[in-house]
Amino acid sequence: MFWVLIYGPGLFSPPLLDDADSVRAGAAQEMLTRHDYVTLHADGIRYFDKAPLLYWLTAARYSQFGFTEFATRLPLMLLVLALLLASYALGREIGGDSAGLFAALILTTAVGPYLYTRFLIRRAGKPATERLPTAARENQSGGRP
Repeated sequence: MFWVLIYGPGLFSPPLLDDADSVRAGAAQEMLTRHDYVTLHADGIRYFDKAPLLYWLTAARYSQFGFTEFATRLPLMLLVLALLLASYALGREIGGDSAGLFAALILTTAVGPYLYTRFLIRRAGKPATERLPTAARENQSGGRP
């Protein structure tokens, strides 16, 4: 519930402000219009700067909702929700129900993830897609990767 209250308004504002936002949103838009889901392009130039997961998710939302700020930010917000749920599950497994709840609550109200989801940058979704699955595997194997 806190996730909706904190992150919900960020789906619609602020507008795409800087060049980084617009270039990344444009790369996802070109991915969809070119039907090339392997090679990213930004303004017609190949764009190999970042991993494509965020662009795939954004292009998928563009196909559903059109080229809007809502569709641009929705993948990041959903990745943050996945991060919160993974933090809850990991905290619950390590320290019980209350530890899982506090882990998710602390992360929900943290300033960093909130600020990073205000712009279309990969840093907000990176822990959900890279670090937490590794941590879960390490926990299952007794600390060995």
